[in-house]
Amino acid sequence: MPIDPRKFVDNTSRVGGVSPLQEKDLILRMYTDNPRMPVKAAATYQNADEVKAQFGDTSEEYERADTYFDYVSKLYRSPSLLSIAGWATADTDAKIFGDLPVSLADLQLITNGDFTITLGGVAGVVTVDFSGANTFLDVAAILQTQIQALGGLFATNTVTYNAFNGAAFLYNSVVTGDYTLTLSAGINDILIDIGWNNPNTIVSGGSLEQTVDEVLESSLENGGDNFATFLFLPVLTNDQIVEASDWNDARNIEFIYHAAIEYADASTVAALVTNNSGTALTIKYDSLGDEPQYHEVLPCSVGASINYDKPNSLEGFMFQLYDGFDPSVTDTAISTTLDKIRVNYYGQTQVNGVPLSFYQRGVLQGGSDAPLDMLTYFNEVWLKSKIKKEVFNIFILKDLIPASLDGAKIIEDVIIGVVDLAKSNGSITLDKTLKDEQKNAITMITNDDSAWQQVQNNGYWLSVTIGEDTSIPVQYFVHYVLVYSKTNQIRKVTGDHTLI
Repeated sequence: MPIDPRKFVDNTSRVGGVSPLQEKDLILRMYTDNPRMPVKAAATYQNADEVKAQFGDTSEEYERADTYFDYVSKLYRSPSLLSIAGWATADTDAKIFGDLPVSLADLQLITNGDFTITLGGVAGVVTVDFSGANTFLDVAAILQTQIQALGGLFATNTVTYNAFNGAAFLYNSVVTGDYTLTLSAGINDILIDIGWNNPNTIVSGGSLEQTVDEVLESSLENGGDNFATFLFLPVLTNDQIVEASDWNDARNIEFIYHAAIEYADASTVAALVTNNSGTALTIKYDSLGDEPQYHEVLPCSVGASINYDKPNSLEGFMFQLYDGFDPSVTDTAISTTLDKIRVNYYGQTQVNGVPLSFYQRGVLQGGSDAPLDMLTYFNEVWLKSKIKKEVFNIFILKDLIPASLDGAKIIEDVIIGVVDLAKSNGSITLDKTLKDEQKNAITMITNDDSAWQQVQNNGYWLSVTIGEDTSIPVQYFVHYVLVYSKTNQIRKVTGDHTLI
């Protein structure tokens, strides 16, 4: 056998430049107190049927998901993902919603099956003999007896047999509180047989009651921040709406909080959150006993359908039609009142005698320095997340970014790449005439008398500098200032006709 050539030439191969991070999905997250959604967790769904499989075809979760996914934009795009997070609106116990078990005949063949259940950090091995079970109810009773025999936290646990999209075994710890619940396979494992380790099995730990702020924070910790809009399924009090709005305002243009409110409460709620950026209030549709309509879901669908990687891909939030929606506002005086306090609605006008209904007016609450246009705000959500992702990629992929002009240039190039994409998709506008107050603001921010010309002609002005944090340990950082010309949406046309 010849001498191994690797003794003289030994080269290795790998694929380089592969991004380890994904783009932020600009999707909707819904918070529900439905027990079929584990608390302190979030899950994503690719279509309404997946939501139906978990929550049932009569659930509000499914109805909202169906509205959300059914939207088709003017550019023929639809949302691709939906996130749902669990919320403990009261003290809850740990639960298992089982998937379909095997047949009763197959269960009767199990004479020494086992698995491990861990509740609140306490583990116990459950051993069962189903040979004497004559019904699925008997199987549930055997499971309950053997789990309760573990004592302690398990002493009052229950197992029942129920039908929900098919037969299933349901477990409740009965004991409420912050208890984690996990299942692990035994030597003669039966978890799959009883439907407790299957694709549609739901395992949820217990929780103490969560405030709005607590559920929002816990969903970020346990479910991530991969969403752009959020709303709550349970009806919130005004104080809870303010709590959600305050939380969102503090995130500084990271999400849009959508709240459906009654017309009678519009002035009150708007006044409570008027200075909070990123809160979208939409008048709730009064179904009067008919099928419910979720008008506040529509702008969430619009945002989730925008593909920022494509040229000229923006979609305005106003003038959006949805087949099957009835108007909540048909009166000019009411619409004018709502417009003044920046409350949205699905309103009806008429053109040549033909009724025309669409979402109006695509605006947000917020102070004088906040983006009040829904599209402007949403574009900034995307832009910030895109820059964050690309900078993280550079940190991970490059061996070193030196604290020098070369390092600053690396970061500058990353940001310029994102800005160029924003100019392509329409988030940044070129050749927009600036007002004098805008020119003065740009000069004050940049300390550059010609910066406003760059913003007006090229769409943006960018400065990147190296800084030093003298705290221990000392670290160097790059600080950038980006000023750009935002895209505005035309909402009205006026004209003068002169006949000669």
